[in-house]
Amino acid sequence: MIKDTKFLISLSILLLLNLIALYVLNFVSFNTKKNSHTDEFLTKLSNIETSSNFIEPPKKIKPSKVVIVEKKIIQKVKVPVNIYKSSSFVKKEKKAISKKNNTDNTTYTLLEKKFKKTSDYKIALKLSRLYYASKNYKKALKWSMIANELNQKDDGSWLLFAKSKIKLGEKEIAKKALMTYNKEYYSKKVEQLLDRIDL
Repeated sequence: MIKDTKFLISLSILLLLNLIALYVLNFVSFNTKKNSHTDEFLTKLSNIETSSNFIEPPKKIKPSKVVIVEKKIIQKVKVPVNIYKSSSFVKKEKKAISKKNNTDNTTYTLLEKKFKKTSDYKIALKLSRLYYASKNYKKALKWSMIANELNQKDDGSWLLFAKSKIKLGEKEIAKKALMTYNKEYYSKKVEQLLDRIDL
């Protein structure tokens, strides 16, 4: 019985030693394979560095459909979400500005030509309003006076005259003109402007 246990122990030790040996052999062979790969890589690298011939660049590869779809998605994301900065709005705004600049000059000249032909009060008043809106107060004053010569009863020319004078820093003259109008013809708008001047 003691012999059997000794035999089993020695057999198990032998098996264990065999397993360890196999493990060591596998490990050593794996490392040598790994080293052989790195050695091959290093030799290729040294060949590339020492060779005087340049490597031809690879041919252009057309992007796949997936890449194109991704680019489209990226472009969509880059487009601002804000309506005011969108391309269509910007185009419309630019057109409006260019139209405004063109119409500013052409509108004034057309209206002045019309006025020369017709001497219409409404055209003179419109010119005065346009010049006042564009902050050209001297011309607004001039056209309000021309309109006033054609029609003294309408408060429009008087109001534009007074507003232009106020903007030019002549409040007292504006005040006197409005008071003169209200003595002869009364207007709520004139009264309101007089109240605002006093403030």
